[in-house]
Order: sequence, then C-alpha cells, then structure tokens
Amino acid sequence: MKEIGVEMSLYFSDKETSRAYVITDKKKNQITYFYWGASEDFERMKPVKREFVHLATGSPIYNRKVAELSEFVSFDPGQDIVNYDSESLWGVLSNSDMLICNRFEITKIFSMLDMDMNELLETLEFVIVTCDAGGSVVHTNEGSHHIKAVDVDVVDPTGAGDGYRAGLFVGMQKGYDIVTSAKIGSVVASFVIESEGAQTNLPDWKRALNRYKKEFGEIPQKS
Repeated sequence: MKEIGVEMSLYFSDKETSRAYVITDKKKNQITYFYWGASEDFERMKPVKREFVHLATGSPIYNRKVAELSEFVSFDPGQDIVNYDSESLWGVLSNSDMLICNRFEITKIFSMLDMDMNELLETLEFVIVTCDAGGSVVHTNEGSHHIKAVDVDVVDPTGAGDGYRAGLFVGMQKGYDIVTSAKIGSVVASFVIESEGAQTNLPDWKRALNRYKKEFGEIPQKS
C-alpha cells in the first residue's frame, strides 16, 4: 500500500466521527439528526485551493475560506442554512458559481439577503432549486428550465439529493450543458430511491444513459 501512495499513519482523536440519523415516516417525509463530532474543528483548518469544489453542510467560516480560494464553487447550504447570518451567507455566495437548494432554502436565502432570483443571477452562473417529486428548476441568465423527476417506485428517499448532485457533476465533468447535466442528476436520483439504503443501487454510466434516453430522449452533443 505504501508503494502506491496510501497514507499508513495511525491517528488517534478524542473526538468521534460525524454521523447522521435519518428518520423516514410512512409518507416518505424525512428528518435528520446530525452529530458534528470531529467536524467541529473544520473552521480552524486552513483549506487548499481546488479547481472545482462542492460546498455542502458545514461551518460557514470554513466554507467561506474554501470558496475564496477555489476556481469553481458549487454551494449547497442544506439544513445548515440556519447556521448562517446574512454576512456569512453572502460571503460564500459572492464567491460561488452555482447554488443548489430546495424551495425552503431558496426562500430563506431571498429573505436573508433581501434579493430575488434575478439579483442572485447577477453573481451566480446557475441556481438549481430542487422540488422533491416536482423535479427541479435550473435558473440561468438565459431563462429557467424545469427538469422532471423520473417516475419510479420509491422504496427509500434517503440519498436522492446526493444522487442528483452526483449525476449533475458527472454530466458537467463530461462536458454536457447544465440542463442536460441536471437531467442526468434526475436519472441518478431515480436509481437511488428504488432501493433501501442511499448507496445500494448506484448506476454505472451505461445504465444511467439508458434510462436517460427512455425519459428524456437522445442525450445532446457535449457543449
């Protein structure tokens, strides 16, 4: 393992690993209980510059540091939106290229910053608002595009959002435009919710592409 560069050092910490407990009711509504553990130390750490970074839940202080250093920043405050004030929120958003959030979070952001979608898009290249079974909406300066949720039998909604983002980023990494990438995200999310457990039914590219063609038609040429 050392020969291929795997770090073999052993580190002991007096703090426990972060963990989340996701509770789902019979109607597939969810609530998450989160224990920060060792992640509480993030805001005292010095981040490194990245070409592409996705900032999710975490310390507003640390997220701002990362956003200021990185070239392309996707920001998804998630349930930690409640930990931001207007200054720390704008500190991250003003250094971001893309915002991903749900309907509650975008309403909260509008209220905290006293801004609307058009004003956000003066700073951000993309704003994606997820709407659960209603799909998602991709907002750009050129207009808004509704992306349907792929209709499947829902077994467990846990991880649907992460699956959507994974598909979105894979699409972007492969060179597809943002709308096509969001459709790929919707496809990947549909695989996630068909099985119990957030990572038990992740598709490879071939399976994802086949479902994409079924739901959205032939995939466009890369941008």
